[in-house]
Amino acid sequence: MKTQRKLNICFTYLPVLVLVLCSCTSGAPTPIATVLSASTTVPTLSPTLTLTLIPIPSATSVPTKGLSPEVLLKQINEADSMYKSGEFKKALGIYTELLTYGPDPRLYALRAETFDRLGDFNAAIADYLAAVDLGEKNDLVLNNLCWDMGITGQAEKALPYCEEAVKADPSSSKRDSRGVVYAQLGKFPEATADFQAVVDDLKGTTDPGLKAIATERQEWISSLQSKVNPITPEVLAKLRADTSAVAVAATPVPGPNAISRSSVQNAATKLGFKFGEVDGSGNEETLTGNLVKGSCNAVIQLVGPETDLTSVLLQATGCSDKDQAGFTTWLIMILVPEKYAMDALTYASSMDIYNLIEGQVGTTGEVEIGNVIYETKRSADSKQTLEITAHFKE
Repeated sequence: MKTQRKLNICFTYLPVLVLVLCSCTSGAPTPIATVLSASTTVPTLSPTLTLTLIPIPSATSVPTKGLSPEVLLKQINEADSMYKSGEFKKALGIYTELLTYGPDPRLYALRAETFDRLGDFNAAIADYLAAVDLGEKNDLVLNNLCWDMGITGQAEKALPYCEEAVKADPSSSKRDSRGVVYAQLGKFPEATADFQAVVDDLKGTTDPGLKAIATERQEWISSLQSKVNPITPEVLAKLRADTSAVAVAATPVPGPNAISRSSVQNAATKLGFKFGEVDGSGNEETLTGNLVKGSCNAVIQLVGPETDLTSVLLQATGCSDKDQAGFTTWLIMILVPEKYAMDALTYASSMDIYNLIEGQVGTTGEVEIGNVIYETKRSADSKQTLEITAHFKE
């Protein structure tokens, strides 16, 4: 399945990075330390843990030559708005113009999605490959590359990207794309398992479109079990004709402030969290990750569908005050929309959080930033467990 667009603008990283990008000149990005004021100190984790903000690759920084950051962001937002309203050719024109200022992987990925909507899959593949070559190897780009190569009969070329996408995020939408490729390569048992994941994920859905997808995948499974490849030239033509191909997502279309599960999972993985399989289906999905370093034991739960999380729970037990402060700031900063990044940073650095973490056990702190409500509490027992819950409003 083609992955749906999840962004209002092209930047998918921590909100603080938007502050960095907005402070860019025609040269290299302004260092984070310059952007943040001296009074907004971000606590770091102790040497037993590593807290790393996702960097902006210096060789592929957002092109700003000849454009002010304000104009750049305005044009990206305008293109995204046109994309969402179906004016794909106009959006394509803006992305193409922005890329004349220099190569940027995120802009290539967004233009590729626009080519997809226009049915120009060869152009989309070229842009996805350019994004990957420039370092944009997130699961969304890899999955879309897998899908486009798969439906254009380039199964052998597609397979490595399919495998990488599923490794990064084994959700049913990624496995569906890989299943199409597996079937064309004669890997019938593997394709059957991937399509079965889609059928299981859509079990109980009342959406007519999703029910049709589940029925079709079940028919494909029956053919595969009879040693017949269901992905015929006619089926591939049908898949190419559906230039909405994002329409086959297994979860509802996300809202403008939606947070994807994979984006939080990837950030948590960089901290050292190890994740298992997704439990449940639909809006009741839960993905749990664990991190153990010495006496510090942290658990994070991502609740809700892949495209639109409903809540995130992070619990840290036996961790130092510094580690707990680091976890708290990290979670707050990674979830809020970009425009609330400074408010989030200010709150994370405020005395409310630190009074709570540094001794006021058995108490609860709550704050609303943007569309996220954070509740932070610390137990009064000897382990002094810190629990942070983030709920997303509609």
